Amino acid sequence: MSTENRKTTMESESESELVSFPFGPGSMRRFQAGTKRAAVVPAAQAVLLGTRSSLVARSSFGDARLPLQVIARHDLPAGLDGLPKQAEAVGLTLADFTSETQWSSYIEMTRENVPGAAVLLVMEPTGPMTGTLYNKKKKTWGGLGALAWYRVDLELLAPPAAPIYSADQETLAARITTVLDHLAPAAETREAAEAVVEVLLQSGRAHGKITPELTAALGHTRVNAAVDWLRRNKLLVGLARERVWSPRLLVGLRVRIPVSQAGDRTPEPDRPPPARR
Repeated sequence: MSTENRKTTMESESESELVSFPFGPGSMRRFQAGTKRAAVVPAAQAVLLGTRSSLVARSSFGDARLPLQVIARHDLPAGLDGLPKQAEAVGLTLADFTSETQWSSYIEMTRENVPGAAVLLVMEPTGPMTGTLYNKKKKTWGGLGALAWYRVDLELLAPPAAPIYSADQETLAARITTVLDHLAPAAETREAAEAVVEVLLQSGRAHGKITPELTAALGHTRVNAAVDWLRRNKLLVGLARERVWSPRLLVGLRVRIPVSQAGDRTPEPDRPPPARR
């Protein structure tokens, strides 16, 4: 093999070995424009990445590719819960990661793909984007098709990850308070139950997660006892670590689910009118 051929082969092999991560169209555009500077990836997939490492951002909805270089790396061995504090410590803001307006929303969305130890990568483009990038992000849900807003009924159960329409989250909170008033638990039990409910509602979805902050404030024993009490009284359903709201609490509320799961129901408008205050 000639020297030139060996060089071409080595370059090709080097390019094929570049680490790549999938991003949505919006993230790809923000990376290209320089308004997105950081991302969080699973630690196991970033073992070989360090400062000045090269990688590729690839579109989840097209064949677009954007070459990037790592300009800083920060490990998050405890996972995403420490992300806001770490980001602030290194001079990053939420806008450097996402167009979401709250850390809790970004973390909840990201945790599905980064459930454990994570790595925070600060990156910048090193070349132009190639390939085709869809003008509009396709609405998908685990490959089940387009999403739409539907009102929950006892036959249409909301998947645990289904977002609840923002105005209806207030209705859900009010319903839970009404149930607690009716059951009238002891003061200590109600205090712990209300603390758990408040944290679970922050996810804005049909399920929520217990935060380390809540566990630190109440202790494992009180948190577990409160969750068990909520389950016994049918506010939460599910087993083990699941924290899913009872379907009866969600009846009439709007959730975003795959059209394929809705049967012959008519979807709500894509942007339901805000609740009156």
